[in-house]
Amino acid sequence: MNEPIHNARTLVHTVLPLDAMKEVARAWDATLNDVALCVLDAAMNRYLRRIGRPPERPLVAICPVSLQDPQAKQATTRVSVFWTPLGSPSAAVGRRMRQVAAQTRAAKERIRDLPRDAAYAYSVLTFVMGETLAMIPRGSQDFFVPSNVLISNVRGPAEPMFLGGARLEALVPVSTLISGMGLNITFMSYAGRVVIGYTANASALPDAQRLAFLALLEQIIANRIADQPEGSYTAKLFGEGPGRIAQKIGEEGVEVALAAVTRDDDGLVAECADLLYHVLLLLKSRDLSLERVVDELKARHASKG
Repeated sequence: MNEPIHNARTLVHTVLPLDAMKEVARAWDATLNDVALCVLDAAMNRYLRRIGRPPERPLVAICPVSLQDPQAKQATTRVSVFWTPLGSPSAAVGRRMRQVAAQTRAAKERIRDLPRDAAYAYSVLTFVMGETLAMIPRGSQDFFVPSNVLISNVRGPAEPMFLGGARLEALVPVSTLISGMGLNITFMSYAGRVVIGYTANASALPDAQRLAFLALLEQIIANRIADQPEGSYTAKLFGEGPGRIAQKIGEEGVEVALAAVTRDDDGLVAECADLLYHVLLLLKSRDLSLERVVDELKARHASKG
């Protein structure tokens, strides 16, 4: 995540339900920002393990924080930042949530203790330091690396927006990279959802869309069920119940096997995609998530050493 940055970028996004995130925050006596950081930290650690670059210690995030005086009448840019370690690489979700909440709470208190001008100067120094350290050659050591990722939280419109009668489906944040950090994540609330945008250094973080797509697919399924758009296959099949969805999974399983036996590679990929989609829909019909399946696989892997 701290490799040299070149021209190529990967831009992806995912969508999470705002109300569900607020419920998690209340349950853990945390903030919405803490919940988002916990989810993102777990996703980044999982992604780094998949590409063979598992972190040995907690990732460190830089998070901008507003210094704007609510009573100010002049529009200005007054921000600072706080640095915070996230969760331990192997932490379960509960432990990770507690770690992230405690770390961010302490980091915010340090910023609040600074005079406003000092806090603003601190943010400038932070980015100057990042630019400087990025120019220092490193071998396998990364003790000069101040942080790994920049994560921002932007409050968007609470109500849906329209243009010419067409609903604006999402506001997708796209940000910039700074020297020394190959991943910038911005999450933005909009009309009951949280849209998370990833801007990644494509040369160092291949297939960064893995951070987002399956979660996005789960959310698309949830949206189809909630919105009931006319002609939606997802909404129709969900309405027919788990039994009918299970029947479709059986049919898709047979088609996967046939494609494999006939050595139809393109067909095999397509049928596996159909099977995965219907599995996600069945999980949703039972109010289960793909993460439960992933946790089960992790537990099996751990028990076998």
